[in-house]
Amino acid sequence: MPVITKTPREMPILSGPTPEVDPALPAFEPHRPALSGNVRFVHSDRTIGTVPRWVEALSQYHPNLNIETLIVASSVAAQTFVDGDADLAFIGREMLWGERDLFTAHFGGLPRRFAGCGGNLDIPGTTHAVAVFVHKDNPLTQISLDQLDAVYSTTRNQGLDPIRTWGDLGLEGEWADQPIKLWGQTPDIGFDRFVQERSLLGGDFREDIELLDQVDTIPQRVAEDRYSIGYAGFGHGLSAPGAKGLALSRGVGEPAVECTPETVLSQEYPFSRRLYLFVPGAGSEPISPAIAEVLRFALSREGQTAVAKDGLFLPLPERVVRNDRAMLESLIQGQ
Repeated sequence: MPVITKTPREMPILSGPTPEVDPALPAFEPHRPALSGNVRFVHSDRTIGTVPRWVEALSQYHPNLNIETLIVASSVAAQTFVDGDADLAFIGREMLWGERDLFTAHFGGLPRRFAGCGGNLDIPGTTHAVAVFVHKDNPLTQISLDQLDAVYSTTRNQGLDPIRTWGDLGLEGEWADQPIKLWGQTPDIGFDRFVQERSLLGGDFREDIELLDQVDTIPQRVAEDRYSIGYAGFGHGLSAPGAKGLALSRGVGEPAVECTPETVLSQEYPFSRRLYLFVPGAGSEPISPAIAEVLRFALSREGQTAVAKDGLFLPLPERVVRNDRAMLESLIQGQ
């Protein structure tokens, strides 16, 4: 299958000042001796402001390391691995189920992924924070990820009993006996995959959810239905004043976090998003030093400074980078 290339689109930029890069991020320490060889690096058109900065910086340390870049649709990244056309991919979201299944069937295990940067707050057409919306008259102000699982799934992998009415979420009076009307996105497009992974823990959605192809219309549908709930990008709600976003907590009884520029930058908001770097292979299969060097630069203070300078997405906090660097170091070939 030939690689499907993509014409870069003009991307908007973050409003306001450049976000601060976490000073606790580790400084990049290049591999010694200098590396050589080739790395085929496919990436989304949404990362055209970041990837060239990474490649240029790495060329200063490794002049004989040739990093070939190619812009592709995120939907074909898994296929480029299967076809042997890529060594590294930086795409604008999680792999969808069909993409993951293609990858797993070929490599015998789940894809290894590393956070490349954080999603933004509300820029349309990009990877941005997800919000849970209810009608503006709804007394509810917050919800937890395990409650969302109990609302939206049949499997309820987070262990709560089914939640079917607003009374099940603690509302009283006229709300108590009202069934919760569910809005969601058509499966395997993007937002549904994120919610399914982060809240349902890979479980199954209920079959009575009203599904829409265009997730950006969900807040307006919620605004028109007093007893409904739906998820969409935080920015999608800005055009639906009849809907309001809920604060989110990771579990019942835990502190809820509002969706703000600060909480999305820090990744404290539970539905903050990330863009991911994927490598071929599965399990503990080693990663070559050259590919690992690109990943190590991305997961460094200098790599995340390049993200901030691009102005489309947000740099990662140190605690996210720490976990992914530890995973990477355990996989580097020859250690």
